[in-house]
Amino acid sequence: NLHRLAEEFISLGDYDKANEILDLSFEKLPIEYFGYYSLSEPYINSYYKIEKIEKARDLFKVIEEKYHDQINYYSKSILYNENNFDLESYAENIFTYNERLRGLLENQINLGEIEFVSDYLLKYMDTSNVFKGLYGEYDFFNYLISFISPLYLAEKTSEARNLYEINKRLISERLKNLISAMDDSSADYINSLSKQELGNYEELIAIISEHEDEEYIKSEINEYLIYVDDLSL
Repeated sequence: NLHRLAEEFISLGDYDKANEILDLSFEKLPIEYFGYYSLSEPYINSYYKIEKIEKARDLFKVIEEKYHDQINYYSKSILYNENNFDLESYAENIFTYNERLRGLLENQINLGEIEFVSDYLLKYMDTSNVFKGLYGEYDFFNYLISFISPLYLAEKTSEARNLYEINKRLISERLKNLISAMDDSSADYINSLSKQELGNYEELIAIISEHEDEEYIKSEINEYLIYVDDLSL
């Protein structure tokens, strides 16, 4: 209710009153005590709207730390207790906190906080990498495509290129499997799936085309065109 009230003041252009109400929320219901992290996430955007950048970043840091602590705990549990860690029992918690943290990071990207959030992106990728078996490697890295351009913009070029090449490899593997499975009876179905994967491939090429050098881009386009020729699409 307090947040809705603050948003109303924002819509009226009364940023001072909105700031007062937002601060009052955390004064009366301290986030560290009550732990309502997902309900606090919208406050980040509200603080940005009223140009309280440091308050927005400080709140992001608090929530990011809480979510990261959770996925770090499960990450270490899987790594060091593979034989007796009951993955099935904790899968829902892993998905929940992993998705919340990724969504939190993507929100910062959408807010244009590229430089600020870049190191958090790398931290998340390093910690959550152990969950790729739970998601399936293809889906896990596909969810991270939105990180590629921000990493380039933050001058994390090697990390951005590595993430691109992982996704390219996974798409290429799917395309090779589709090509090998092609026959007259399945041609229409295979072509439909192939067009989808080629579309994903094109999305990757479009991303790197904004950041990489001409020689690298040309090489990657040529590699992509091989699959287009093989599938006659």
